Amino acid sequence: MPSTLRMSLYKRIPKTQIMTQFRSPCPITAICPDKEGGAWTCDYASKNVRYVDRDGELKGVISYAVCIKDVGVSPTTQNLWTCSHEDYSIMECFADTPSIRFHTDYRPYSICVSLDEHVIVGMEKRVTKYTTSGKVVLSTGASSSWSCLPLFCRPARYKGSCVCTPHRLSECHMTRNIAVVDLDWSDDGGNDKPHVLVMDKNFQELFRYNGNTPDDVFESEGSTSFYPCDARYDNDGCLVIGDTDRRRIHLLTGHGQYLRLVHTDRVFTRAIGLDEHNVLWAVFGVLGEGDLKIMLYNIDA
Repeated sequence: MPSTLRMSLYKRIPKTQIMTQFRSPCPITAICPDKEGGAWTCDYASKNVRYVDRDGELKGVISYAVCIKDVGVSPTTQNLWTCSHEDYSIMECFADTPSIRFHTDYRPYSICVSLDEHVIVGMEKRVTKYTTSGKVVLSTGASSSWSCLPLFCRPARYKGSCVCTPHRLSECHMTRNIAVVDLDWSDDGGNDKPHVLVMDKNFQELFRYNGNTPDDVFESEGSTSFYPCDARYDNDGCLVIGDTDRRRIHLLTGHGQYLRLVHTDRVFTRAIGLDEHNVLWAVFGVLGEGDLKIMLYNIDA
């Protein structure tokens, strides 16, 4: 569908429809829906990954030896993947049994499994694409001795430093672009200016979204700063972004043009996830505890 027509369809939607909402049965700091109608969740302070259905029922728990920082589901195998910031492990789950596939050299913050079954990991000052066995395919690189060399002298896989604190990752299955929620922590060499970075499949920067919206969207919001908690691509190649401090969820085109405000809540936005039917799962609350709302935000959902 042409992008101009897609934009007009989004603009005709009067408001988002909340299908169901319930008190979260467990603390949630990351969520990833699957094709079975439920969602895997984790809490970075917990060693358990939990499976929740659309009615808010806790349907399964997988226990790990370490705390889990992020969860992802392979779009091809539907296997659960996790990363731990404790031992730098990347794990795949087979029949509810976790197995360590490899370890990273830097502390992992986020994980995403691509359509071609590569494992994309966000770590301190870099995003790296691995094979499922842990071989490096591509990396954004980081500040190092390579950066002082001419471009033609650098390794082919070195792309320069463009990421500081990659908190969440999402791949667009239409373009293979990668959206990175970069919290930009000063501890990681950043400027404490959180934003969403979008790169192409070769990890070349396309644009950064810093929370800019039409003037009328936040006319009564004062100077509340943009603090993205999550970003997910939908089936139309659009980008859904959770905005913590402004308690909002935004919708952008894949090129970064603002489409509309999807939802405003009374408490902080903490995590979002999208299933294959563009059904949005959103967590609101404090420190992962609060409400889980399941929404339809476009007419094709």
